[in-house]
Amino acid sequence: MSGQISSEPIQRVRNTEYATRSDGTEWKRKVKPDGTRTAWEAAESAGREPDKEALPVLLMLIRQGQAKGEPMHWSLFVGGENKAGSVYQVKGMLRS
Repeated sequence: MSGQISSEPIQRVRNTEYATRSDGTEWKRKVKPDGTRTAWEAAESAGREPDKEALPVLLMLIRQGQAKGEPMHWSLFVGGENKAGSVYQVKGMLRS
């Protein structure tokens, strides 16, 4: 890639870095597990579907009241937006 990258920082999403040149064109490159990077290549921004690996993962914490005298019931949900996920449940009391 020739030309200057804009003053905006390079953004990293998982193992891909994105940058914008001073002329407004967008570029991307992969970051390998050993830290080395591939060559910059043009990123098609118009109508581009995001990489499946770049989709956000949601984490939700749920607190559910129980019968009087019973400890709260806690659950964690982990999954992609509009996708099936995993639910982790914990039951216990906080003692001080």
